[in-house]
Amino acid sequence: MTLDNGKQWIPNVETTEGIARMAALISDHDPATGDAKALKAGLEEEFALIFARCTMTGEAHNQLHNYLLPIHKEMAYIDLSEKVDRDELLDYLGTYGKYFE
Repeated sequence: MTLDNGKQWIPNVETTEGIARMAALISDHDPATGDAKALKAGLEEEFALIFARCTMTGEAHNQLHNYLLPIHKEMAYIDLSEKVDRDELLDYLGTYGKYFE
């Protein structure tokens, strides 16, 4: 990931909302009563919507894909019944604002 000459990239609103919804899904998940498989399904749905609704172009689009690639890879094997995995993904989602407005 790189910045735009030291500045954050300008994303489309749908991407920012999708990242926020993914973070909210994790934050709102109660491991005592929640279903980790349902959480994963919800995260995968939001992640797919980010791609489906993406209107970004150029280098901002390329950098968004650089940001999203680790999430895509992690979703293949993540165990959301484990707190450490939920926390790790939530922490990564929290870095979005470092690169995008």
